[in-house]
Amino acid sequence: MHLKKVTTLLLALFLGFSIVALPTVFAQTTIIKCYSDVTDLGNPVTKPDVVGTTFSVAVVVEDVNELYGFDIQFNWTTQWVTYTGYTNTVPVESYPGAQPPSPHAGILHQDIFLIKNVVDESASIPGSETGTMAWIGYAILPGASLFNGSGTITVFDFVVTNQPYDYEDNATIVIQFVKTTLSDSVPTPITHTAFDLEIPLYTRSFTYPASPMLKVTPENIAATSDCVCKNFTVDVMLMGADGFDLSAFWDVAGSDFQLNFNSTVIEAVDIEIDPDGDFAAFWYDGTYTLLKEINNAEGYVRVAFIGMGATHSAVFGTIRVATITFHMIYEHVGYPPPTSAIYLENPLERDIWYILDAEGGIINLSAPVTTDWLALFPTARYGLGFDLTDWTDEDGDGQLSVGDQIYLLNNDTLKWHDYYVDRITGTLQLTQQPFPCLDDYLWATDSWTDYGAFTYSGLTGRTTAPFYGVFDGQGHADWTGNFSLDYPFTSVTSVTANFVGNGTSKVLTEGVDYKVYAAEDKIDLLTPVDVDIINEFYVAGVNGTPAGWPAIEYVATSIPSVYVDFLNGTERYAIGGFGCFESPPPCEWWYEPDYPNELEGWWALDFGYPGLEAWPVGTYYWINYTAGSYLTIDYNAEPDPRPYYVEFEGTYEDFLALTGDPNCTYWHEVYPTYSNTWHCTSTDPIVVSNYMTLELNGMIRDYHIDAISTDIEVIQKPCVQAIVPGEKYYTDPIYVDIAGYPHPERAMSPWFNRTYGIPLPNEVEDATYTSCYKVLGRQIDLYCGYPEPFGGQGPNVPQDMFWPQKEVCLFANVTYNLWPEQNKDVAFQVIDPYGDTYVLLCNRTDDFGVARICFRLPWMCDDPEYYFGEWTVIATVDVACEHINDTMTFKYDYMVHIWKVTVDPTSYAHGECFNVTIDYGSTAMQYYQILIAVSGLDETGVPFDFGYVWVCVGGAEYCTYENGTVTVTLCIPKWARAGKATIHVNALWYDLPQFGGVQQYPLVTFDITITAD
Repeated sequence: MHLKKVTTLLLALFLGFSIVALPTVFAQTTIIKCYSDVTDLGNPVTKPDVVGTTFSVAVVVEDVNELYGFDIQFNWTTQWVTYTGYTNTVPVESYPGAQPPSPHAGILHQDIFLIKNVVDESASIPGSETGTMAWIGYAILPGASLFNGSGTITVFDFVVTNQPYDYEDNATIVIQFVKTTLSDSVPTPITHTAFDLEIPLYTRSFTYPASPMLKVTPENIAATSDCVCKNFTVDVMLMGADGFDLSAFWDVAGSDFQLNFNSTVIEAVDIEIDPDGDFAAFWYDGTYTLLKEINNAEGYVRVAFIGMGATHSAVFGTIRVATITFHMIYEHVGYPPPTSAIYLENPLERDIWYILDAEGGIINLSAPVTTDWLALFPTARYGLGFDLTDWTDEDGDGQLSVGDQIYLLNNDTLKWHDYYVDRITGTLQLTQQPFPCLDDYLWATDSWTDYGAFTYSGLTGRTTAPFYGVFDGQGHADWTGNFSLDYPFTSVTSVTANFVGNGTSKVLTEGVDYKVYAAEDKIDLLTPVDVDIINEFYVAGVNGTPAGWPAIEYVATSIPSVYVDFLNGTERYAIGGFGCFESPPPCEWWYEPDYPNELEGWWALDFGYPGLEAWPVGTYYWINYTAGSYLTIDYNAEPDPRPYYVEFEGTYEDFLALTGDPNCTYWHEVYPTYSNTWHCTSTDPIVVSNYMTLELNGMIRDYHIDAISTDIEVIQKPCVQAIVPGEKYYTDPIYVDIAGYPHPERAMSPWFNRTYGIPLPNEVEDATYTSCYKVLGRQIDLYCGYPEPFGGQGPNVPQDMFWPQKEVCLFANVTYNLWPEQNKDVAFQVIDPYGDTYVLLCNRTDDFGVARICFRLPWMCDDPEYYFGEWTVIATVDVACEHINDTMTFKYDYMVHIWKVTVDPTSYAHGECFNVTIDYGSTAMQYYQILIAVSGLDETGVPFDFGYVWVCVGGAEYCTYENGTVTVTLCIPKWARAGKATIHVNALWYDLPQFGGVQQYPLVTFDITITAD
């Protein structure tokens, strides 16, 4: 209903009432206002929490004349308060006294007429920006007296439901009038002024509520006996770290966590995110799954999700955010069964990590706290120090080990962080010793770096000849000049010139052949080391290609001349050399120091530039040049003065055991470089002040051992905030990722006015799983001598088959809770395939609780296969007046059966070959090598051919046949007699008779025909 219509209705009612009395109109100032029993809430100094405080507000009319009725609409600030009840103080006869907090009595005289009495904190007036929560209207009935003076309309009771924190601004509780109408008897609206009420609401001191927590429930999953292959579920609950509901203050937007488990006892089969939809209910677009991963190989599930939508309500309460279904795969034998953790952790990213060396040497792993560490790699500078100030023994082994958590103080940033111990080994601090070294130095220019098998990787040789800067086109025949070395000049033992052109060498004499300028870091060659190469021969377009830049054999320092024979009767010295550098015809060639391994010539030698000066294919030419030699420098090199740190490649236990002989161990260089892996070739014990020899790709170096230390590699765990030291949550660890919705208006930790979502502080509570187990007590296990699983090991498990005349040895293992029962008489009843007892035997258990009997399977004269079939053995024993037994069956059969032998066709001429196809099978579960042999005999009994093939029988399920097919080829020679021929098929175990093979199935024969065609 629109307010305009309501006001019209009220005035119409008053118009009807005015027929009874026409009042006199007085000019006066009428106001509508509120009285409250509080003037403010909270205190700007002490900052108390006033949430839950109650107060009352009275709405009054003051100084009104001839009031017939009123229509009042007002609202309040629901962000801070809500109403708990109200009383309309109409008529004054019912409320004659003051109506606190109003000093006035009620209003209007009886009798009254109710127009409107509605209170709805969610209501609003269409078109109004404010909204109406209370709408109260009354009028008098005809004959009632008009109201004059001041009166109370209503008294509302409120409770403070919210209060800003001291990181926010003070607030104001406003009682605001939306529409007010007072009417006299004319009826005319009574002019008045409405004054809103404002009550200051001061901030309260902020106290963080309990952090968010992910908890695995149930906390203890206790499996029972015989529960393997069954499923169970665990829930991951989002709640407060105090164990109660999560506070809406945190405004959780999502989470990313890894739930770890022992994959040898259970495996994950399913993940359901937000199964009840409780998290989604806070978000306009529900829950969005970012990641749902099962990794049973490494034993974890990974869950990541967020809330989605343009609007949302802050998440609060206790919410099941994930349900994981597990399958039990391990059954423990005995009691008590082992327990393992199902635990939450943050997926660890290798963003910040260090290799640390214990400054105290070998530390006590059981007391690592207060130890000092030196960062070796990676770090902005060598020598960054850390102090280990706390340690969490995650695996409970009593010593620092992989997987533990340590708390380190970075001495550079003065920040603490949690670190995950990823590896523990040992480190040696070494000092490099002077070492012999041979290096080759080649004459070369800046552009050229290769010389035959030698790669120029040192410093460039420098010639002092004038042509070097002039490029005269011919070069210089004498390589002299200066160059620098890789190691100090004082370490040079000798300099040898290797004359590559003639394969000779010469040890140069200092002061005669070269001079050392140690202060200037150079060596100056005093005598040339070039070699003359005379008449090196090429054929244009045949060898020495490419045509434009044909290669020569050695690196040249100069080319004095080129002689050419065009094979048409013309031969001459080619035009080139001095003054022809990169010059057009008539120049034919030149020497270029930047390319000293080839003859240069664009026109004469390059077929891309045809002309009278071009040399035709097949032209002979000879080159005279000087070849540069290379120098071999023999050093006793000065060592690198920096400390070397090498890390043992192996376990810490192996490292500690290496003190005797480290030969053939490997060490990873951590500083000054990180990429080298050295091989130790020395056998001296690793002790401080000893020496060790390390080899890298043929480079051998000796080192002095300065220190032996514990070495750890650590990964920095993520933290809530590392922005403001001393602030709340500074470097507090994040156990899982719980993301908070952006709150840029919050200046305190961990938001710091950031405009994006941040990690929230959190806790986790893990669970334990107790494995399935077998009920033990008295036990007897009957088995034979075959290995498991073929020997019947386990209760009522059958064993593999036996073949004719085989000795059967049976064992009975008698225990109580896995402890052997000694000297117990065990009875063995052997039952044949017809249900008759074949033999009853007995023996006594030995020190290991095992009784043994043997018998041999029958093979009778008249019907040897009579006893083929399934046999049964029952073993019984008395343990503490209780009879227990185990039953085992086995198959008695041939090791292999020849089911069928066929040829197609059955008639062959001389010279023909044919395939014999044998179908076979076996009930053996274990595998055996069987030789299937095929012989052909002619009509007079003369063998005409023989062949065999190996087959592997076995792999059968108990009491079933595993079948196969094989073929053997025979050929009929010319001399075989025509007529009926017989094919013999034998099956032997493991070899021919000459090597001990024996028949394993009766002979199979069939006939074919050899034709006389």
